[in-house]
Amino acid sequence: MIFLTGYLSDNFIERALRVNAKGYLLKGEPIESLIHAIKKASRGEYCFSQSVQERLVFDHKQDR
Repeated sequence: MIFLTGYLSDNFIERALRVNAKGYLLKGEPIESLIHAIKKASRGEYCFSQSVQERLVFDHKQDR
């Protein structure tokens, strides 16, 4: 499952991860990024928009 949304919200990202989403992409991503994400998700890999990745890394560092 991949979320495609216009919301860059920690709450929404957390909810997506709780339901085992393989991706969280923001609207406005180039079509090539969407295709790449679908292919990765079909292989069981994760794919996130760059701004989402930055939030995940930041949150992870705060947990330490």
